[in-house]
Amino acid sequence: IRVDFSRVELSAEDEAFQQELRGFLARVVTDEVIRRDRESGENFDETVHLALGAAGYLAADYRSEADGGFSAVRRRIWELEIGRAHTPWFHWGTTAMVAKSVQAFGAPELVARILPGVLSGELRLCLGYTEPEGGSDVATCKTRAVRDNDGLGWIINGSKMFTSNAHNAHYVFLITNTDPAAPKHQSLTMFLVPVDSPGVQI
Repeated sequence: IRVDFSRVELSAEDEAFQQELRGFLARVVTDEVIRRDRESGENFDETVHLALGAAGYLAADYRSEADGGFSAVRRRIWELEIGRAHTPWFHWGTTAMVAKSVQAFGAPELVARILPGVLSGELRLCLGYTEPEGGSDVATCKTRAVRDNDGLGWIINGSKMFTSNAHNAHYVFLITNTDPAAPKHQSLTMFLVPVDSPGVQI
């Protein structure tokens, strides 16, 4: 296999995109943003996240090129410039991953409710996988979900840990056990739970 490590010559349009993005990040990722991020260790800044959403960058990163998102070259420019600017950035990868799962498997009305807010930066999503006793082995999930008395909703009980950025999220993508008698890989159900639901403690 031959691999070409030569530098990519940017087109005039891609070079203009790079300069535009670099200027945008220089305006929003201020010294104060970087200072706050270093002090908190959160690698998230709501003002920056909302600005990226309002400018259309989150949507372009989320979508494929065929759907109007970044080309491969622009996606690489995006990744490099985000890093060069020391952009607080951790939350977006998880949010996008969960949103794509919801888009692929969720009811259309749920997708319509969630996706616009994800792309604008107004809704952030986190992962509720790891448990105190089970670590990252999701098949040992002890968090239980059972139907409520009228059979229309669910009651969920359990604990998760290492739920990164939960305090900055609006929904948790929560793995639960809905059938303890089933083989352990066939008893799992995912819920997208608003973190402001009654009984949720962070």
